[in-house]
Amino acid sequence: MPILIFVIYICPSNIFSVNFINNAVILLMNNMIQKLNNNQIEIVKFLRENGERSIRAISQELGQAYPTTWRNMVKLNSLGIVEFKIVGKSRMCSLNKKAISYTTDVAEDMASKLDYKVPPGLVVAVARDWLFGEILMVAFMNEEAVMKTLVTGEVHYWSRSREKLWKKGETSGNIQILKDVHVDCDADTLLLDIEQEGVACHTGKRSCFYRTFDMIK
Repeated sequence: MPILIFVIYICPSNIFSVNFINNAVILLMNNMIQKLNNNQIEIVKFLRENGERSIRAISQELGQAYPTTWRNMVKLNSLGIVEFKIVGKSRMCSLNKKAISYTTDVAEDMASKLDYKVPPGLVVAVARDWLFGEILMVAFMNEEAVMKTLVTGEVHYWSRSREKLWKKGETSGNIQILKDVHVDCDADTLLLDIEQEGVACHTGKRSCFYRTFDMIK
């Protein structure tokens, strides 16, 4: 994603335009959302909000015919978006929240290839929704945070204000599950595809980028 990362790199975080960024993401995001029809997108959003449900319950809640919901679930399962399990006589469905992770040796090698220079000792980390491409937050990582993220599959950052490593959601429960990671052309910015538990922003908003300039007082 070199173009998207370049845009983020040259713009200070306090002047991001959410509309500009979201438009860029729509053009440059992965193809996952483009593979889904409206009913499938509705199912994904329902499962994200409500958690595990049976196919019949999902069909009833969304007003979709049962055979249609079943076909949609099979498609979502084939893409690795949802998982099935049998509970009694019901086939239960939930979002796939398995993280990608690496062995310590592999993670060390990957982390060592980054250029920790902006600011010194850190790389920029952009977190986006792995399914819909929405930019959720921007923070920083040092090499230890990168390592922790790659090994555990749960995103860790470096807090510049507290000068310490922190796991996203360690107190709030709003963890970020790593689904994929991309590196920009200068190796000083990461784009993290994540499944966000709860919300990303400390204000209670799902995304930190919920304001435009005219909303800033």
